[in-house]
Amino acid sequence: THAQPLDLFVDIALPLGLPLPYVRQKLFAAHLVAGFATAFVNILLDHHLSGDTRVIQTGSPPARVAAHTVVAANGVFDSECHRVTYGAGEALVIARRRHPSADIQVRQDTDVLDTWFSAALLPLSVNGWPQRDPTADDNNDQRFPLSLMETGRDIIFFWVARMVIMSLSLTGRLPFRRVLLHGMVADSDGRKMSKSRGNVIDPLDVIDGVTLDGLKAKCWRAYDQGLLSDKELAVGLDELAKRFPKGVLACGADALRLHLLETRFKEESVAFDAKQVVMCRNFCNKLHQTVRFFATNVDLSFRETDILTLMPYLTPTDRWILSELVAAVQSADQSIQAYDLSVAAHRLNHFWHHQLCDVYVEHMKTVLRPTDDQQSAVTCADQTITARNCSLNVFVVCVRTALRALHPFMPFITENLWQHMRRLLATDGRALDYKSIVDERYPDGTAAADQWMKAFDYAVGDDMRTVEAVIQQIRSLRQTYKLPKSLLREKTVLLATNGQRLDSYRRLMASAAAVRAVELVSVHDIHRYDSYLCFKIGVTDGESDGHRSSATSSDDSDSPAIGDDDNCEHRYDDCYLLVDVDTDFVRAQLSVSGVKHDVVDTTARELERYKCHNFHQNYWKTSSMRRRDKS
Repeated sequence: THAQPLDLFVDIALPLGLPLPYVRQKLFAAHLVAGFATAFVNILLDHHLSGDTRVIQTGSPPARVAAHTVVAANGVFDSECHRVTYGAGEALVIARRRHPSADIQVRQDTDVLDTWFSAALLPLSVNGWPQRDPTADDNNDQRFPLSLMETGRDIIFFWVARMVIMSLSLTGRLPFRRVLLHGMVADSDGRKMSKSRGNVIDPLDVIDGVTLDGLKAKCWRAYDQGLLSDKELAVGLDELAKRFPKGVLACGADALRLHLLETRFKEESVAFDAKQVVMCRNFCNKLHQTVRFFATNVDLSFRETDILTLMPYLTPTDRWILSELVAAVQSADQSIQAYDLSVAAHRLNHFWHHQLCDVYVEHMKTVLRPTDDQQSAVTCADQTITARNCSLNVFVVCVRTALRALHPFMPFITENLWQHMRRLLATDGRALDYKSIVDERYPDGTAAADQWMKAFDYAVGDDMRTVEAVIQQIRSLRQTYKLPKSLLREKTVLLATNGQRLDSYRRLMASAAAVRAVELVSVHDIHRYDSYLCFKIGVTDGESDGHRSSATSSDDSDSPAIGDDDNCEHRYDDCYLLVDVDTDFVRAQLSVSGVKHDVVDTTARELERYKCHNFHQNYWKTSSMRRRDKS
């Protein structure tokens, strides 16, 4: 049981039988079942509590076994008197009962606890147990340190089970109430990471960046250490060249952390994709750009105003972004409480990127460069309130609240931007006392600065959701067909709607979608634009859902039959995006941009097919609606 150096070619290792202490784990099963009959405990009972487990292993971390043996004065060893006690004094009392007249002494076992049993004492020993009781209610410092245990699936039976067993048996209380398990990190294909496969990624390389030569150098070091064979080295080097031809881009700790939290980490295998980390890095850059936008547009005349004071003067767009902010924060909070961190991370990412930046910042640009009819101002509470002032205050609320919500996912960049916002909003010009974002409450509506979240009217119509869908559809059109930015920038796109309810959003849509202008036309006249690309804009369950109209299906077999009311139903509240795209001009622009000829030809054919569908379907829609009017 003791480690000794051996010559593999000369020495012969023979087992040396020594009395060793064991733990009868079946004795603990009753404690576990009585403590909490949950699926977690059932797993432990089914897979771990059969038989006895040896609790010592030479060479483990130095936590000595509390086992004492009796040694007589003449050196005789009593192998039958082997007691596990808290201390030598208690062991000596027990030994004298067995040998009342002998001159004896007790000697503690020199072996140490197994690694996992040493770790199992952590909830107890962290507060000085047994000298201090970790279950004491009168001293918070002596309580069990955890309410939630987060660990990997692969060690639940080695560590988590032993912590529960030891704490429950020795104190009668559970060391924690919940256990959150994460899966094993695998590569983007779901394969286990292995140096022989060349798919191992060092987190520090993702944070600091590394070249392809640096990655290969690590493979060579593993080969020199005898960890890889010649074949495995060749496979590993080849795989690295395929996966990381340009090395790994430096993404920082926050981007790495965000990507891991955005994955479904509670599954058995967590797919790690370096390309997705780059996307998270780009999101970090988006955070910086957003705060920089505020810094370039705020001046010394700006003063923060309570959002409740500004409520009567907010535009529908202001109210919309605030309602989306509250919805995002509440959704993230609920997901965090349920430990669905990936849902919370995606929801906050969507709000900042696609709603705050893509829509509201574009709205601010139209407000910060107002026309003559937007220069009006009112005086309230000795303050002059303008559209500019309202927009900047709403923006500050959105940024501050979102930073607090994002902080658990991205602690470093949110701290940096939080301090930057404090400096920008300092009114006395003096250096501010440092106050970390960690000291702020999560935006749950309980803080004084978040009282507006309770009083705010979240009910908004579908207008802004329709606007959001129109903007997204134009951007998708440009990206899907690789249209040059200059093409749509000089175009006036049309919205076929029933009425003028979207008229006040035309400037916002044009600015956000990067087109020349947005004009409204009657949905009754949609047949007049049969040469245009036609996209139906729908809003479903409160979410924007811009999608191509049935008239523009790229597959003839999928196109609904003309006159089929089930497939081509047209309603008065439908909204259609009409874009005039000249096929020959697109072909010329794509060719100049260096796009391959086959891609150019395919794109041109698709555009012509869409126009052919539009001619028939749009004519049918108008005719069908007119028939309904007559009836």
